[in-house]
Parts: sequence; structure tokens; C-alpha cells
Amino acid sequence: MSTCGKQCEVYTRIVGYFRPVQRWNDGKKEEYKFRQEYLEEKGLQNEFKKVQAAPEVSVPLKGIPAEI
Repeated sequence: MSTCGKQCEVYTRIVGYFRPVQRWNDGKKEEYKFRQEYLEEKGLQNEFKKVQAAPEVSVPLKGIPAEI
């Protein structure tokens, strides 16, 4: 495989938006070392636990009619 030799700008998603890796601050670069890649196939191999939801509680709010 040949390469063109040009620089490639790489983006990654951080907190919901994409940002160029080149512009990461020192803290973000350090954090990168501890990131774990999510692989769907691996995640689906885990057993899922069924958890019972907490019972619904009705709490009257001061100044708001109960029928709302």
C-alpha cells in the first residue's frame, strides 16, 4: 500500500463533539492513555442483569393542584 505523504488531521469525539487530536491539551493527552475502546461484539457477550425498578411515588407539590 502506498502513502501520499501528506499530513492527516485526526478527529475524535470528546463529550459529544468532535475535536482534532492535534489540539488536545496536556490533560486530555494524559487521559487518552486510560481510555477503553468499546467493542459492540464484546459488550453483547456480557450477561445482562434484570433490575426491578423502584416503585412510583406520588408526592404532592406545594402550590400545584394534585390533578395535574
